[in-house]
Amino acid sequence: MEPIIHVRNLTKIYKTQDTRVRAVNDVTLEIMPGQSYAIVGTSGSGKSTLLGLIAGLERPTAGKIMIGSRSVHAMSESQLVDFRLRNIGFVFQSYNLFETMTAEENAAFVLAAKGVPRQKRLEMARSMLENMGLGRHLKHKPSQLSGGQQQRVAIARALISSPKILFADEPTGNLDSHTAQEIMELLRMTVRFEKTTLLFVTHDIQNAQFADSVIHISDGRIVEDAH
Repeated sequence: MEPIIHVRNLTKIYKTQDTRVRAVNDVTLEIMPGQSYAIVGTSGSGKSTLLGLIAGLERPTAGKIMIGSRSVHAMSESQLVDFRLRNIGFVFQSYNLFETMTAEENAAFVLAAKGVPRQKRLEMARSMLENMGLGRHLKHKPSQLSGGQQQRVAIARALISSPKILFADEPTGNLDSHTAQEIMELLRMTVRFEKTTLLFVTHDIQNAQFADSVIHISDGRIVEDAH
């Protein structure tokens, strides 16, 4: 089986007036399709920067990022937007839901960007949210939902277009430990059922146990790759 993601000698340097910070420092790794990977490190270790680089949210200073046969590092901004829309889903710590939209409208948002008719995309959103235990909350706005419920809506939005890869940056960072465990179990089971590749960032080793593989990062470098 071929890796779905190849990262070669990836480096990201942030420059200020006085200093140069190597947030990611010469990282090389391979990600296999249909597997889940936890990127683990302390605050400031470079884990979120690494995730953002692989996802094409940030530009590398040096190195290569291949997803399938596509060179993410060499794409124009418009190519990146189109590539992410067709291939990638995102889940963030802060949920990033639209406050004026209902749960089903938020979950369906990506499909709107892909041109799916409103009735069809809302039907798909309702089905996914019901499967996630939110059937009674379809018409609720984010302010009417708990943190765990909001994150379930965010996961539904990320998965509704059946992306090949799901990126999650501290997906349980704003949740209590019990809800965090529920969300991680939901991610693991959904990704396994959909055969999606999952990369998620966490500082919590308990969350990392939900992954098939754990990548430890410190000072921008991978220090351990445990299976």
